[in-house]
Amino acid sequence: MRPNVDALFCLSCGVEPAEPLRRTASLRCHDCREAGAPISFELALRARDICRAQATHAFEGAVSDRRPAA
Repeated sequence: MRPNVDALFCLSCGVEPAEPLRRTASLRCHDCREAGAPISFELALRARDICRAQATHAFEGAVSDRRPAA
């Protein structure tokens, strides 16, 4: 499953990171990396919820594909 690119955001300030940082799955944008900004607990929870939702959706799709036809 391809990750949802729209779900990528800086875990310090919440803005969309630059393309090179998205490709490397950086947790923070250039500005926050340069400033040494800490990761926001609230944004980390938001990212976790997005990941869980995507994983649940992928799992349910895989399970429904395996069910025998009635």
